Amino acid sequence: MTSTGAAVNDPTCTIPYPIPHDGTGYLHVYEYQTSTGIGNSKNNVPAKTPPSRLILYCGGYPDDYRSFIPLAKRLVQTSSPFHSNSGDTDDAARGNCAVAIMCLPGHERAIGSVAPESNVPYAPNKDGYSFADWTACVREATRTLRKHYSSSSAAGAERIPLTCICHDWGMMAGITHINQSIESDPINASGLTPDDVVLFDVMPGLHPKVEQNFLETVTSIKAKRSTTQDNEAFVEALYKHEGVPVLFSLRVYHVAIAIIFGVYRYISSWISYAIQDIIVIFLIVARTLPIDAPGPGGDIKHALELNLAFADKSYRCYPYWNLCCDSFHSRFDQTYVHAPIDMERTPLLFIYGAAKMKSLHDRHSVAYLEYQSQLSKGKKTPSTRVVRLEGAGHNIQTRRVDECFREIVHFLGLEEM
Repeated sequence: MTSTGAAVNDPTCTIPYPIPHDGTGYLHVYEYQTSTGIGNSKNNVPAKTPPSRLILYCGGYPDDYRSFIPLAKRLVQTSSPFHSNSGDTDDAARGNCAVAIMCLPGHERAIGSVAPESNVPYAPNKDGYSFADWTACVREATRTLRKHYSSSSAAGAERIPLTCICHDWGMMAGITHINQSIESDPINASGLTPDDVVLFDVMPGLHPKVEQNFLETVTSIKAKRSTTQDNEAFVEALYKHEGVPVLFSLRVYHVAIAIIFGVYRYISSWISYAIQDIIVIFLIVARTLPIDAPGPGGDIKHALELNLAFADKSYRCYPYWNLCCDSFHSRFDQTYVHAPIDMERTPLLFIYGAAKMKSLHDRHSVAYLEYQSQLSKGKKTPSTRVVRLEGAGHNIQTRRVDECFREIVHFLGLEEM
């Protein structure tokens, strides 16, 4: 890695975008910095040259944008070829990634931080935000990011590739937006559909048609007792994983954390603060949280630190309250919460921790991705794959930065500078 420039902790710029209920969200954008400005002095790309790839990160509960800063700082110091309108790649001209970090709506505020420079006051919706609201936020954040960089691109230049990275509840918002965009805009004329997707530790199920074909193929292979290498990999992938059949079914910890927001919203914020620490400790002792087992520096310590880090920690529990309420009233729509149907068109990288108390991935999905990874070996373009991090828990994007960085760089075909 060269020393020609360095990213700093503060974002290169902060871009507001509209969110439901007359609110404002913020994209915290990181770009590579050189002594002459934004650019890539190693590859002779002048300052303020538009990036060759955009990365949009959407985190989950209870993180704000700071959780992704270490990985963002690494990713902006990678480069990739610019693409011409003919589809050819000009290796002589290379540019850097720009990484934009967004939070779940209402998760911007934390102790010691204020809303970014803006005349719009920070006022989260008191009832929290619905799953439809989250999806709208990702859509508007994508639109805003595209608009911000379209003005700096050369006239007639090919659209800058976009990667969407999601973790935790951010997966639900991101993957719903992606599938809705694919359905409503098949040719991606709007540019709102990402070119590829990275999911951290949380993986939805397959589309019903894809899953049906998948299971029929497994049944056929078993019936024929095939011994080809690809078929062996297919069957082995299906049965070696542990996972849950329905990702967002209600669980004990969902209800327990939902109670915290209910008390906060309808009884007393102070009482909610008092019971939250007790509930979190109880869930950890009862081993019902999807974090890793006790150990030095593990996710349990991280979970407790997060629980004490935010002034509005009880408010941040609203996703669990909405999940319980929507499930109780049978209005929880998971129609678009599934892996992309066509993973040739929308390649997917799934990275997950293997040492958690509870899995947050669908067994069939991971098996299917592993088989697709086997079929795509040797391809130069991004291809669907699965990475299992041994000894890792749920918060891999903060606890295992180096491994996540290497896998993303490999998946996207980037080059570390």
